[in-house]
Formats: sequence, C-alpha cells, structure tokens
Amino acid sequence: MTKLPTTNLGRTGIPVTRLGYGAAHRKPINNAQRKQILTSVITSGINFVDTAGCYGRDKNNSESLIGRYISNVQNDYTIATKCGCQDTANRWTEKNIFTDVYTSLERMKIQQIPILQLHGPSVKKCEDNQVVATLQKLQSEGLVKWIGISTSLPDLETFFNWDVFDVFQLPYSLLNRKHHTWITKLSEKGHGIIVNNGIAQGEPHIGTGETSIWEKFNQAHLNDLLAVNEDPTQFALRFAFTHPYIDTNIVGTTNVNHLEKNIQTILLGKLEQDIYKEANQRLDNLETNPTKT
Repeated sequence: MTKLPTTNLGRTGIPVTRLGYGAAHRKPINNAQRKQILTSVITSGINFVDTAGCYGRDKNNSESLIGRYISNVQNDYTIATKCGCQDTANRWTEKNIFTDVYTSLERMKIQQIPILQLHGPSVKKCEDNQVVATLQKLQSEGLVKWIGISTSLPDLETFFNWDVFDVFQLPYSLLNRKHHTWITKLSEKGHGIIVNNGIAQGEPHIGTGETSIWEKFNQAHLNDLLAVNEDPTQFALRFAFTHPYIDTNIVGTTNVNHLEKNIQTILLGKLEQDIYKEANQRLDNLETNPTKT
C-alpha cells in the first residue's frame, strides 16, 4: 500500500489522503470492473471516498457498489455521501432527507454516515425546509457524524456565515479558480475542504474534459511550465495539490491505470512555488475572474 500525503479534514480531525476518490463512475463499466476499481482505490492507500445516492442506478448505484465490494474494509477509509438526491421537488423535507440517510446506510452496510453533505441546495430551499435542523437531528440520533454541503458561489457566502457546516465541497481547478480565496477563508475558520473537478475532468480525448474549458490551458501558455514528461492533467492535479488549504481532491476514474497515474503524480509532490506563482499569474492575466477576488 502506497503511503500518500495526508492532512486533517478541518475541524472533523479525520485524517484524509490529499488525493481522494470520487465514486460517481460516469463511464459505463461492468461489475468486474466496478469491483476492480473500488478495491484498487482502497488497496492503493487512498482513504477518502466521496459518493451520493444519485450516482448510478438500482443495484449498481455507487453506494450499493461500496457496500457490495468494500464494506468489509470500511474502518480503513472514510465515506462522504450526500442527501437531497431524490428526483422530487420535495427532496429537502425532513422526511425525504431521513429516507435518503436510511437508504444510504443500508446500501453501504454501515451504522453511521461519517460525513453527510447536502447535494447542492439553494439557500432558500434550506431555509424553507429547515434543513439544518434536520441535519442536527440526524446527528443527535447518531445516524450522521459530521455535516457538510456541496455548493458554490453565490450561495457559498451565506452558508459560510451560518457557521454550521463542518465540511464544504467546492468545484476548483487551475481552469476554474473562482473559489480560490474562499477555500483559504473557509479553512482558516476550521472547515474541512473537499474539491471536485480538481483536474477539470482531464484533457479532452484522454479524460472527459471539455475542449472549450481546456483551451484556457493553451491560451495561458501553461505548457511552458510543464516538467519533463509531465502532461497537462498531471500539472492540473499538482496545481490543486499545491493550494495549501485544500484537504482532499476527489478525482474520479474507472480506469485502474489512470488511478495509478494519479497516485504517482501526487507522489511527485507539489509544484515549485515559482511555477505555482507563475501559473496563477498567467491565468490572472487571461481571466476576467482573477485569483484575488
């Protein structure tokens, strides 16, 4: 098992590997491949897995796959899942959130959800349905340990001011840095920081990233900053790793070789500070939303 860099996930105190795993499984794969990638994640040394009740369908739902293939080693890693995944306008009611939680517990074969995140609600939906009170009730009943939210600006600022969430999950990469300074602000207040899309879904034709988004990489002349034999996806992964306040970057893949490459990339370490500074400067010059917002 590879020893990956770790840090504590904010005030939760949970030790997490700086490289996490996003278990959305967006590409079609068979059961043998599903088992292979999940067991490879855990045996590789990654100890943080992010999932949700709406990832996948029926028996091949992401949570069900976790319960089926790796629940026997559940004490060796931390699961973060999400509620608010039901396909209904009333998904944020207390009844439906509790239903989500009971379903997640059954699927993953666990007694308590380590981290439960709200799956992208608006501030108004949370207020109208008293969602925070529901989360606190789940905690008081021992069904959930820590609470978090997957969100973004502009709602992020209000959720931050509430000071009730232990963990924030935000989209962030070198090609989408609008939460750059917010990550620092949240972390300094003790919140755990999870980022998704940390490699912008990988280069087009290699990963699933969009050409229109990755054009920015070339427009900012970031290829000039690549190390010998380093590709743009690796640079993007190390860029996120270099941000001092990101606790874990959940990178999803269904390809074991890509998983191993991500691990080896993290083991290369952070970008040199002059390279990191130059990359940010070039992106600042290109973007209408610079790093310092």
